[in-house]
Amino acid sequence: MDRVSVFSRIILLFIILSFFADVSYALGGRRRAAQQAYHPVTTSAPVPVSATPAAYTVKKPIVTISLDESFSDTLRNMEQARNASTSDKRQSAAMEYVLGMDFTEVLEALPETEKEVCLSFTQKVEEKLAEDIRERFPEVRPEVRKPLAMIAAKAYLEGVEQGELNEEILHLASLKLTNSEVLAANEVIAGRLDPEETKAVDGLNRFRMRSGLRPCLIDLLLVNASRGHSGDMRRLCFFSHNSPVSGKYDFMARARQAGASASGENIYMGPNSGNAANSAWINSDGHRANMLTSTHTRVGVGRVGGHFTQMFGR
Repeated sequence: MDRVSVFSRIILLFIILSFFADVSYALGGRRRAAQQAYHPVTTSAPVPVSATPAAYTVKKPIVTISLDESFSDTLRNMEQARNASTSDKRQSAAMEYVLGMDFTEVLEALPETEKEVCLSFTQKVEEKLAEDIRERFPEVRPEVRKPLAMIAAKAYLEGVEQGELNEEILHLASLKLTNSEVLAANEVIAGRLDPEETKAVDGLNRFRMRSGLRPCLIDLLLVNASRGHSGDMRRLCFFSHNSPVSGKYDFMARARQAGASASGENIYMGPNSGNAANSAWINSDGHRANMLTSTHTRVGVGRVGGHFTQMFGR
């Protein structure tokens, strides 16, 4: 491997380390209460289709970790290795470790002492994150804490793709989550949502729970599909469940294209407000029926300007 490539990997490694190094536990923010009263905004005033699209940015982490001194020393040793190919493997191991990926194969390239440090630190990180989740969400069962903690750590890393994170979310859902655990998971996943998208999900779940139904878990692939349709409607100046875009004719096709499945869809055009979108949907018989379908277990909301799409999955 040439020196430029090796140098670029070193730079990437330092960028990753700058995110994690010397960062203390920062589990902040409020816990969204499912019992909070819902106050809908009744309005249908349209906004121009030229409204500025939302900017989706990574927010402050729910949980963060610190690198201990021994592991920091190991990473420095990896970076300083003279052999380019060995150094490259070690950097790959370090980066995959920090990002929480499967580094089993590249770990074999490490000397035994560094391997032991990596494995020991992995266990410490997992235990620390699980303890953070326990303190923040005491109602979460022990078997749910570790997978939820890893989702919390990855949700705020820009290098982790939506699809990769969504696989872990769906694995979490297989644990037959309680209502409180779904709400805790959504608060963790909300780092990937626009604030108004988050409000729309929160309002939906408060409405469902007030009606005696289970809340829906956020599906990031449905979020992608929803954002795509909202963007298409705004860009092409149409407002319909049927899209003129090739391969995206209906909501089921749009979900498939995003790598998911869907069982229902609501759309809205108006003020750039998740509460306003929910209010409009709740006050429409067909849209309200979608929101209160008992078999819906997943939801993705995507906003572009004043266009909202809400997709459901089973």
